[in-house]
Amino acid sequence: MAPTPNYSDEDIRQILNLAASRQDGQGMSSDLLRRSAAELGISEEHLAAAEEEYRAQKERISARAKFEAKRKEEFFRSLGTFLIVNCLLAYLSI
Repeated sequence: MAPTPNYSDEDIRQILNLAASRQDGQGMSSDLLRRSAAELGISEEHLAAAEEEYRAQKERISARAKFEAKRKEEFFRSLGTFLIVNCLLAYLSI
């Protein structure tokens, strides 16, 4: 019988991510997440800290995306004004 392989933490994450991505997008309830973490030997405290960190990270990414969208909008508005004014000035100088 072949020995069972030992996986690193990163290997485990990748395997679980692949398995989860193959599901049909059902997601996971909070209760199921807690039970799965308990089966993997992850303490409630570590899970709660990870959930909080994930939410904060997701919020930062969302805020950054909104900020970048606003900056892009402001840039194009300024660019439009710049082009209109300079075209008018070029026309007047002819």
